[in-house]
Amino acid sequence: MGRLHLARGRYVYQRGFAVVEDDLSRAAELLRDVAPNWYALTLVAQGTVDTARLRFEDAEGRIQSALEMLASSGDLSALASAWARLADLRYKQARMEDTAAAVAEAEPYARATGDPVFLSMLLLMRASLAWASRDLETAKATLEECLDVTAHAPFLPSRSGCHSNLGTLFWEMGRPDEARRHWELAESHSRRRGEDVRRATDLMNLADFYPPEERGRILREAFETFVRFDHTRNMVLSLAELGSHYIDVGRPDLGVPLLAVVTEARRDGTVTFPPPAAAGLDASVAEARARVPEDEFARHWQVGIGLRLEGARSLVRALPSPPGNDRPDRKP
Repeated sequence: MGRLHLARGRYVYQRGFAVVEDDLSRAAELLRDVAPNWYALTLVAQGTVDTARLRFEDAEGRIQSALEMLASSGDLSALASAWARLADLRYKQARMEDTAAAVAEAEPYARATGDPVFLSMLLLMRASLAWASRDLETAKATLEECLDVTAHAPFLPSRSGCHSNLGTLFWEMGRPDEARRHWELAESHSRRRGEDVRRATDLMNLADFYPPEERGRILREAFETFVRFDHTRNMVLSLAELGSHYIDVGRPDLGVPLLAVVTEARRDGTVTFPPPAAAGLDASVAEARARVPEDEFARHWQVGIGLRLEGARSLVRALPSPPGNDRPDRKP
């Protein structure tokens, strides 16, 4: 029964955090004294949810405890899983050197098992590290290896991640047609798996290919999905996209406050982003400053400073979806 609750607890993006956390708590109670390795894997799963909910200290404690329990177990799959989740935690904290160290620990275990679940996760992480250091060709080659690894396991969430990251990489490389193809493949995969959070992210990536009114609708629906699942990081990313969108359509009074909320959430430590995402957010703010008159920008920015994330939720729900001229430089 404990293993059943653990299995159910892994479907975070289909079932939501609250339900999953309940399943994992029950799994921990049932497995603690009877199945040490499975209990350790439950701690890893709980740490994964903590990471997604930005409870980094709790995540670190649980995953490190699991690693101590598994150190002499000889369970290569469990060790690969625990080290991979620790790498993901450290990446989300923007601790690049620590991420690389965790990936280096995990990858031999993953390759020894031959399990595409863990190996594809680590390839995604290794690609992200290369991307963060601006080695785009290595990032691209690593993501393509990830697709090869998951070719016979198309059900894996990491396959969607490979396509999504390749789409973003191609977009950054100025290859929008290839970007769109990979984002559409990612969205199709997420939709078939019923993973609402991943699908909302994929649709958010594709929003630039749609006319302004449709783009605004997609971004607002993505934001609401992230709110529903209490996914703060993606919520902040969608606020940045919405802010840029409303500036695009001539509504800096709506767009600039949202960008201010994003900046404050980063400044006060509510969210952290690794270098590629952080650079994109910085660029969005810099572009807004360049497009909006200085006095007007400062006035709207102060409105956003007072909103914070809770106020931003109410603002987004009240936003109009106005028509406007799309931005040519963001279209293929």
